[in-house]
Amino acid sequence: MKPADMLAAWKQGQIDGGYVWYPTLGEMVKDGNIVITSRDLAQDGILTADVGIATKDFIKKHPDVLKQYIKILDEAVGSYRSSKDTAADAMKNELNVSKEDAAFFMDQLIWLDAKEQASDQYLGTPDKKGAFAKALKDTAEFLKTQKAIQTVPDLKAYEDAIAPQFLQQD
Repeated sequence: MKPADMLAAWKQGQIDGGYVWYPTLGEMVKDGNIVITSRDLAQDGILTADVGIATKDFIKKHPDVLKQYIKILDEAVGSYRSSKDTAADAMKNELNVSKEDAAFFMDQLIWLDAKEQASDQYLGTPDKKGAFAKALKDTAEFLKTQKAIQTVPDLKAYEDAIAPQFLQQD
């Protein structure tokens, strides 16, 4: 479900729980409890992620755009790490919340720079894909048990779909 749909279903009593991020999570917690967080899952070796997706055609035609996009994301991680206060001030309008709430929301995330994302624990490298491919496959296996999808490709299909070369900045 999209966060707004999840919140509406929660408020209407149509669901008993959900896995979502702030600010929607903050609204759900007003009359509920947090059972587990992404940080808890990460400590147990379970990956969750905010994923950027591009088509093969886009990747082929616009590698420069992707490199610039990754560079900007990497700079944002650096900005957050060097000054959480400045980062929260920059995000408050985007999230439509107070600076204090933006800081709290941002502190709930695990901020990885490009080098960390290129590790075995996450995306890996073009020559050696990381654990994220298996996390995607495991998610697909779960979705299949829920009848949300009909088939699950082999692990190689997920590894082939991951393009960590853009994490390697010149």
